[in-house]
Amino acid sequence: MLTKQEAKNIDIAATRVDNLLKALAEKRILSLIVEPTSECNLSCTFCDMHSGRYDTDHRKGMMSDAVFDKLLADLQALPYKMAMIQFHGYGEPLLNKKIAAMLAACKSRGLAEKLRIITNGTVLKPEILEELLNSGVDEIHISLDAFSREEYQTIKGKDFFDKLMRNIYAAAEAVEQRQTAQLYIKLASSDAELYGITDSLFQRGWDGLKTLCEHSQVVHLKDMPVFHTHDGQKIGFAGSNAPCEMPFYMAYVKFDGKISACCADIFGELAIGDLSQQSLREILEGRALNDIRKTMLGGDLKHQKPICYYCGAKTVVDLSTHAEQIRTLLDD
Repeated sequence: MLTKQEAKNIDIAATRVDNLLKALAEKRILSLIVEPTSECNLSCTFCDMHSGRYDTDHRKGMMSDAVFDKLLADLQALPYKMAMIQFHGYGEPLLNKKIAAMLAACKSRGLAEKLRIITNGTVLKPEILEELLNSGVDEIHISLDAFSREEYQTIKGKDFFDKLMRNIYAAAEAVEQRQTAQLYIKLASSDAELYGITDSLFQRGWDGLKTLCEHSQVVHLKDMPVFHTHDGQKIGFAGSNAPCEMPFYMAYVKFDGKISACCADIFGELAIGDLSQQSLREILEGRALNDIRKTMLGGDLKHQKPICYYCGAKTVVDLSTHAEQIRTLLDD
């Protein structure tokens, strides 16, 4: 099947708003992103952590057993089940050798309606894929981004294209046979042709893979827009005071247990807590997240949260038309 990134799909914006408002009324978070590691084997041009644009070596590491065990216990203590737990972040999750066990632990405890992992696919060997499928994962997303060896190396920083394509075709075959999980092959697109990702590059990838997906119920080709985040402020990217949906429905657990209100928050500018100091519930129901949400609705992100003003990751959801209703829910 051919599909779009949900957050950028205008056709489901109303449904996303309804789900968000209901979750806020019930004091729930819909989605949790868990970063198994912030280390990566690529240096993608569009990645703030690994592109070389910033000094981030001190921010890289592997999630410890202690942090993950604390997270599991805190998730079990919540009075509700997450709609989704996603394993990704600023690193390649498959570099954490315990990733399949982490997924299986969430599955066996029934912590979420759906489990998702996002990988660059370069180390998705058959034995690792088998472990993922056995873990009970519901969705595997592979970020391809480019569709030639030369372009891949330019955009991603490593010559892994041939190996990745073999892994993609092997994964598609295995998922078709098992029918227990969904596979999404993600191609990068950019309206502004950012980071060397051109319309022709995207179209070449789309045309090359669509026959693999268009008649399948479990293998999908997905349009994944790229955007400016911190880089946007530096280069004078046109900003927007529109409130962002993300802090209202998700939270991002970094490898070290620190939690942010957004998965684009590389430098902790949207930090809301630390699992070593608080429970997950205390963090999600705490003042730090509430204050960020109210700032989002205040209409002055340029001065109060420039990271959000200059970020291009905002979804198609327009929360400004629901601002008063949301403020009431936040104050209850």
